[in-house]
Amino acid sequence: MRNSGPQIPLLEQERMIEWFALFLLIAMWLFVLMKFGALPETIPHHFNAKGEPDSWGGKAIIFLAPGIALGTYLLFYFISKMSPDSYNYPVKITEENKEFQYAISRIMLKVMNLWTMILMAYITWAIIAEAGGLQGSFNSWILWTLILGIFVITAGFLVLARKYK
Repeated sequence: MRNSGPQIPLLEQERMIEWFALFLLIAMWLFVLMKFGALPETIPHHFNAKGEPDSWGGKAIIFLAPGIALGTYLLFYFISKMSPDSYNYPVKITEENKEFQYAISRIMLKVMNLWTMILMAYITWAIIAEAGGLQGSFNSWILWTLILGIFVITAGFLVLARKYK
């Protein structure tokens, strides 16, 4: 995957976001690997609107959230390395706005990557905590706030892109 588009230098904040997302991904996998042996054979798979488990099954499902996180991390990482002129934008790209538009699109990808890692880390922690006997550890308000955050981030970047068209 060759980036033949304009080379806009990474901001220090982008590097920090990227490293924090990677840290969360690694921490999530380490946490699962450390806790897997101690998990009961049956763990919660699904929670109702009150945050109570309503579906149980084999403990191997605990690898699903970190697996999705890994796939998502790699997807966002490699897309952010692609040429920004291959992305879709909510505004017409001109010589005057392209550097700004390219930069914020790349930043949005990195922020979404980090937010997804936070979401998956929370789900992983909550399932393990609930399986370990910490009842009420899965808070549906936290989950819905994290999911809503995905839409808020997207909307925020769309507004920013349109404001500086």
